[in-house]
Amino acid sequence: MAAPIAHIFCALIFLTSPDCPIKDKKAFVVGTSFPDIRYVGHLKREQTHWLDLTIEDIKKEKNPFIAGMKFHSWIDETRERFVEKHNLYDCFTSSAIKTTVLKFFEDTQLHEKVDWSEVIPYFDDIQKEEISFGITIDTINRWHKTLQEYFSQEPTAENIKVTFEKMVPTENSKTSLEKLCFWIKKKIKLYLFKQQLTYNFAQLENHDYAKQKIHYFYEHLDIFIKKESNAH
Repeated sequence: MAAPIAHIFCALIFLTSPDCPIKDKKAFVVGTSFPDIRYVGHLKREQTHWLDLTIEDIKKEKNPFIAGMKFHSWIDETRERFVEKHNLYDCFTSSAIKTTVLKFFEDTQLHEKVDWSEVIPYFDDIQKEEISFGITIDTINRWHKTLQEYFSQEPTAENIKVTFEKMVPTENSKTSLEKLCFWIKKKIKLYLFKQQLTYNFAQLENHDYAKQKIHYFYEHLDIFIKKESNAH
């Protein structure tokens, strides 16, 4: 799974590919950022993510927002296969939160490669498709604001901790047992994340092999896209 900045970076690469049919850039970018609203919206992963999609599935999708959501899922799976193939989770000591640490470290490597003055305003308003998932307007606005604040500054271990904390859903006296259990699990993950992130980032920053592979994947994403397109 990729983190917010990586998803934006990848979406912009896809939108510049010669045979990309997507015309509504804003809807696609907001759509590709939407699936992880599940962190604040009490949604299960399968409610916002697909499995085993192809690039052709994305190109055939008529709704640009949904196409963005589908591209998010394709990136998550394609990136995960690459990470596991090259044993990148073995490049640092964290175990319980290894996927979260690595994906946010990737964001630190990609932030400067995106023109945020163009992208951040995309999240000033709400797409109609976002409301259709049964998430409150307040939650959608909170998600958009969290992303805008995150995108607006160079990510460091400290401000990533702040962002990650904002992604933990709030708990109140009316929360169901299922949602309360979900909230407790997220709080535990947040604690581990904040305890280990700085140390793990230092390990990755000094790990030339890990950084080389991360940059290779994102800098050659067009090859991964073209390779799959040709396969279908």
